[in-house]
Amino acid sequence: MLTGALLGILHEAAQAVLTLTDDLPTERLATLRLTRGEVVRQLLVIADTSLNLPPTTRDALASIDWQAWPVVASMLRSADPAARREALDFALRSLVPALILGLALYRKTRPELFRLIP
Repeated sequence: MLTGALLGILHEAAQAVLTLTDDLPTERLATLRLTRGEVVRQLLVIADTSLNLPPTTRDALASIDWQAWPVVASMLRSADPAARREALDFALRSLVPALILGLALYRKTRPELFRLIP
């Protein structure tokens, strides 16, 4: 019942990350404290929301790498700056674009999952 809303949250957070980082080199993002903070916040929204998806939904959207998101979240929350940078870079280069593409594909092939049913 809430699946459509959760998938909408994932999509909006991923789009926010893309908007905030569009044409922004990783080195430059590292110097923009407020932007970087908001990007990390949106990535954590994605990670936390993905954990709230029903397992059957994650199984139905199998091409999306759901297992990577908790690992990235843990690294982003780490006290180790190198781990945070690595997680941020991996999420921006790989996970977010793959999530956007996966959600677009599944919105076409499995539209029932994206419906908001009261």
